[in-house]
Amino acid sequence: MRLKKISVILPVYNEELFLPHTLANIEEYVDEIIVIDGSDKGASTDKTAEIAQSHPKVKYYSGIFLSDFGGWDTAKQRNDVLKYVTGDVMMLLSADMLLYNMEILKNAVEKDYDLFGVSSIEFWLDTKHIRVHNPKYDLFATPAENYKIIAVNMNCDPSFDINGNIITAQYVEYDRCLYIPQSILFHFGWIRPFKQQVQKHIRHVTMGLWGESGLQLLRLPYEDLEKWAIRHALTYSESRCLNYYGIIPDCDEELLNMRFDKGCNDVLEEYENKYGIKVLDYIHKKENKNAEIHNPG
Repeated sequence: MRLKKISVILPVYNEELFLPHTLANIEEYVDEIIVIDGSDKGASTDKTAEIAQSHPKVKYYSGIFLSDFGGWDTAKQRNDVLKYVTGDVMMLLSADMLLYNMEILKNAVEKDYDLFGVSSIEFWLDTKHIRVHNPKYDLFATPAENYKIIAVNMNCDPSFDINGNIITAQYVEYDRCLYIPQSILFHFGWIRPFKQQVQKHIRHVTMGLWGESGLQLLRLPYEDLEKWAIRHALTYSESRCLNYYGIIPDCDEELLNMRFDKGCNDVLEEYENKYGIKVLDYIHKKENKNAEIHNPG
């Protein structure tokens, strides 16, 4: 019997740090990797394209992806390459994600289901903590995104919503979904260096993901939007999280030692030099050597 062909859609922009790890993580188990490189300004300006095109299973495309708000339209970035998918099953990954037990997922998609979900670990602050979503901050809080749909059969006519999630043109019954808990998706996005965290929040506002409050921010001078994004990123350390002691994906020390506040003071100094004003009224160093900023003021 013919095995199902697996296609991966991988949207990227300036991912020279992560992309080699992501490609090495999946290329043995999939048939094609469709890299779509771009932003609201165009393709990557680092070595992303060079890295992607050096892998034989990669099909590389690039473009400019603008939303109605004038910002980066990541849904369009993903949806525009669906026409190039030749596989029976489509997987969506981000370049800041690594999969553990990919072989189990590969075997699972051979089964007669339409949607495939895996366990998900979302690092928060650093690789020693994971985020929790619970407004009461109690001890029974649930880790964020502990289950995530990662693959879909192409006969479901899949596409992507504004948040980058997989959606289908037809309703899929619950009994057509398969959960594979042994396969774990590790998300490093929230522990990227501080400057990237700030850029991400500005991008989300311009994409319209912050609703009316985001529209109000867009009416302000850019320096105020940038200040808001910096302050927002600084609140990470105030959010509740769980200590994490478990499986760590196979990656080098640079990824294992990532933390959200790396380069934070450089961003603050850059802002002050650019606009002549401070983001914070004061900066208080935290005793924990793993954090540069303690209180955003």
